[in-house]
Amino acid sequence: MTTIAAIDIGYRNTKYVCQANPREPVRSNHFPSTAVKAEANPAIGDALAQRDTRLVEVDGMAYEVGPDARLLLGPRSTQVLHEDFIDTPEYRALFLGALSYMGLSEIDVLVGGLPVRHMAAGKAALEAFMQGVHSVPGLGTVTIHRASVVPQPVGGLVHHLRHSAPGARSDDVQLLVDPGFFTLDWTCAEGLKYLPALTGSFAAGISSGLKAVAEIVSEELSVPFSDLDVLDRKLRQPEIRIGGREFDRNRIDEAIRKALRPGIIEMRNQIGSAVTVDRIVLCGGGAGYYEPLVREAWPNHSIVVLEDPLMANVRGFHLLAAQQARRFVPEVAA
Repeated sequence: MTTIAAIDIGYRNTKYVCQANPREPVRSNHFPSTAVKAEANPAIGDALAQRDTRLVEVDGMAYEVGPDARLLLGPRSTQVLHEDFIDTPEYRALFLGALSYMGLSEIDVLVGGLPVRHMAAGKAALEAFMQGVHSVPGLGTVTIHRASVVPQPVGGLVHHLRHSAPGARSDDVQLLVDPGFFTLDWTCAEGLKYLPALTGSFAAGISSGLKAVAEIVSEELSVPFSDLDVLDRKLRQPEIRIGGREFDRNRIDEAIRKALRPGIIEMRNQIGSAVTVDRIVLCGGGAGYYEPLVREAWPNHSIVVLEDPLMANVRGFHLLAAQQARRFVPEVAA
């Protein structure tokens, strides 16, 4: 039996999909991209039993990762949010945490992703890190026989073509827009043929909009406020209530649009009027924030927001892993 898996570690969320063998159901989930150094005290075992986290070790340092890891952050804690994120111990801890939650001791094919801007410099190193034997508490070791890394928006493209565009022509050109927490990525493809000249990245994502809102909150409450995780959750509610005060959504939305617009301008400068594009597809956790700006930039185009956009990329990675398994694993190819 062949085991396939996919992991997508973003600045905001870590997503994973796995399948123990072709006859087993596909499992998927996500947790915040928060890795907190674990306190070295005897009570940690009891604490871990009460919250949904996993303990992993990187370079001799223990980290807690998982859905409840954010509960360990103090009010002044900051998220790892910089260009070298993929080289940090926190990134590796999140990867090990995903392996722990998948619960597989052996993976034949694993597909991961990187922002477009990091592909040239980071692809080979990340594949080398992922492939091999990893020590994961509770599982012993996890062996990954083959790992490959693709641009994150490619996952959204594959997922879209399989599930959202069954009637698409093979020569249809799709523009995939993938807004993440720290980066805005986009890629064009004719069918499944990647068009690198129309692919790019901008080093600012939804965090830029959230920081603009944090400034408004700080100003109106007269206290410093910088918890972007709380803001993100509050902004997805019908009413924006923070610190006991309700905020004007129109003012908030305008601040977000102003902060995010430079990324759209950069993308439009490269793509132009997109006369060769048949469809624009939005995926990624920030799709809802960017949809109005994309419609503003290309008002005449058909624009699709993928269902469950947060998981679209990693679901596409899983489809690519299955495709690679058929090619490289004799049992599946037979």
